Amino acid sequence: MTIGSPSGGALPLLQASDRIPQQPGPLMDYVLTPYTPLAELDGQLHSMSVFFYFMRKHGMVDSMKPILTALYRHLGPNKMVWGIKTSDGKPCIELYFYNHCRNAPGNPMAISTLVPVLAPFINVASVCDESQPYIMCSLELCPERLHRKESEGFRLYLAGEHNRDGYDGVSYLVTRDDQIRENEYCFFYAFDDPFLQRLIGESPVVSANRERLFPASFVDCHSICFSKKRGSVALYFSRVSPAAMEQFVQQGFAPDLGEMVAAEQALLNHLRWDIGYDVSVDNGASESGVTIRKAGLYGYL
Repeated sequence: MTIGSPSGGALPLLQASDRIPQQPGPLMDYVLTPYTPLAELDGQLHSMSVFFYFMRKHGMVDSMKPILTALYRHLGPNKMVWGIKTSDGKPCIELYFYNHCRNAPGNPMAISTLVPVLAPFINVASVCDESQPYIMCSLELCPERLHRKESEGFRLYLAGEHNRDGYDGVSYLVTRDDQIRENEYCFFYAFDDPFLQRLIGESPVVSANRERLFPASFVDCHSICFSKKRGSVALYFSRVSPAAMEQFVQQGFAPDLGEMVAAEQALLNHLRWDIGYDVSVDNGASESGVTIRKAGLYGYL
């Protein structure tokens, strides 16, 4: 099977160089915690194969390879999470670096350490107070910013206490001069959790589209994250099944991946997946009154 390239030629669905074999060892979810594979690993594809397919389709591989190589040399394998996203119709990727040590001194994933690692390839204008015990930082990149060799900055994530703060985590965009608060996150391990149900009920756009936004195959997962953003709500589902991931793709949340995922399903069925999407009111543009502004699929490196 082939797909049309932007120039009108034909590209194989998954090029040989992007067929990254799954190695023995733990499989990781999007918070870098291990889970049990759903099938034997021998002969299967690593989730990185999907990541490289997306980057190649959107002309990002040549720019990203030296960045990823530098980060691999700095951190080693199984230390990063990737996200591939469609945001307002445009492709982007995000790399996530978990500070489970809460950014203790010498942490190789500190923003102040990552910025110089990336400096030969991309300018990241982030200056951060490294005394903050942040639990994660991330860097979003799109084709245009990669071409200009610049980024808007890292995001950092601080832990909260559910009962005290009303959230489990909060994120900030870190620029050269400021930290801009963006999102609050709450994690749940059961769909019928009373606090999750309260959050759903408090959001008119989510409660009015409950069945569409919480299909049974997505809810049958390890955890659900409800995130409050400026002007939207984001929903994330961790460790969904291969069938749920394909449903996510085929329903149009990640249309770039449809043919490839269908073609390679047998070599990806050992994996669980992490998925998410942002929803907002569309002011009558659709019958449901809701717009999926951003959708993402996550794996690990």
